[in-house]
Amino acid sequence: MKTLIYTISIFIIGCLGPFLSFAGAQEPHTIDKRVVSANTGFGFKLFEEIIKREGNKNIFVSPASAALALSMVYNGADGDTRQAMASALNLQGLTLEEVNRSNASLKESLENLDPQVGLSIANSLWARQGLALRPEFVQRNKDFYNAEVSILNFTNPAAPDRINQWVNDKTQGRITKIIDTVKAEDALLLINAVYFKGSWQKKFDQAREGTFTLTDGRQKKHPMMSQMGQYRYFEYEKFLAVRLPFCQGRVSMLVFLPGTDSSLEVFQRGLTARIWEL
Repeated sequence: MKTLIYTISIFIIGCLGPFLSFAGAQEPHTIDKRVVSANTGFGFKLFEEIIKREGNKNIFVSPASAALALSMVYNGADGDTRQAMASALNLQGLTLEEVNRSNASLKESLENLDPQVGLSIANSLWARQGLALRPEFVQRNKDFYNAEVSILNFTNPAAPDRINQWVNDKTQGRITKIIDTVKAEDALLLINAVYFKGSWQKKFDQAREGTFTLTDGRQKKHPMMSQMGQYRYFEYEKFLAVRLPFCQGRVSMLVFLPGTDSSLEVFQRGLTARIWEL
């Protein structure tokens, strides 16, 4: 029986305008609206594929992190592989320079949306000892994605511990383990870690037991929290949505609920990039 609740955490970029400017370490960068749109489209394609494979489980995913990580790999791709990745990431028509500069500013803007919100996106590359990486590939990942690049002996039993410690440090101890083993034949590992800490703009009441209705119509008691207030609300054909702001309101969580005459499956099929941009 599927008793799945989707809570989707979204860092709102579209409200900041089609192009954003930030002063970086070297020069101001801009976020190209085409890259934002590409990342949004990729995020929903990723959601669709995960649902196909893990539809009976609770899912927590950061599409922006996945897009940034794959863009790092994209810098090392060529020929048919680059074309295939461009198609998957919706990057056709964009130069590598445009993608990298926009992603650099996207990462910077996400990490600085609200001074009261703690958000960091950390990237790292772990290369097998003896593997020769192209200098331009390494430099672009350092410059645009702030990636840490390390050489690691993959045959050393302690190799996973070093990577896990990096993740532990970058997530303030929230994720203590991301890999179990490293294979000697692996060439390169790309690790992405996201840390988020924010308080609700309006705090919820203390949790108390309430009645929760399952997808099959049965009801059960479960701890719940409630809040009364004015919130941004959206009602579409087959679902309802509400925006719950954190801190100053520049970072929000969107919570979706299938309509009473709909279902979870219909909601999954209907939630697309086009609907998201309405």
